[in-house]
Amino acid sequence: MKNCKHGDNRDLDWTLTLPDEDNKRSVREAVAYVIRTTAPRHSASILDIGVRDGYSIDCWCKSGYFGVLGTEILEPFVNHALGNGRNVIFDDITDTKIPGKFDIVYSRHSLEHVPHSMKAFVNMYDLVKPGGFLVIIVPMESKAKFNQPRKRKKHLSWFPSMRHFKERYLSVVDLKQIVFDRSENVGLKPQRDIVYIGQKVA
Repeated sequence: MKNCKHGDNRDLDWTLTLPDEDNKRSVREAVAYVIRTTAPRHSASILDIGVRDGYSIDCWCKSGYFGVLGTEILEPFVNHALGNGRNVIFDDITDTKIPGKFDIVYSRHSLEHVPHSMKAFVNMYDLVKPGGFLVIIVPMESKAKFNQPRKRKKHLSWFPSMRHFKERYLSVVDLKQIVFDRSENVGLKPQRDIVYIGQKVA
């Protein structure tokens, strides 16, 4: 598999990780939640990071948002998305080459898989326009589960609380420039997700 930089994915049979119906429902619910929460205008520019096969692009478009660009680091997913007419490009968020800035930068179940998550976060932050939103959704794992590699599976980063998130990530950006809130158990998956929504000060 070309361009697969994350060690835990090197032996991945990508065809087995295409979203099933439960996953698609979670993706639809997550996109709908972001739209309800941030209330973007329909002309908004949206960057969706780590889209896998790009199904979330369809969800944005069906809601009337067509200015969406998806990124993915696994080339087979990119090719599959392009073959289905989805606007997805290959990009590594830790070394992104994306020009410009966006009204919404959105990442669902991606940041926890990135070995250099601090660098990814800073790049996500830099891609948000003043007045725009950074939305990060991660699965809520218990500390006990995270500390057991056999149970942790491929999750590399743990996000137990807003305090931890602020200490780890917001310390590297100007706290006065972005305000984060936290919402838990929003029904995006059968287990609890943590949703971090930050608005960059205009």
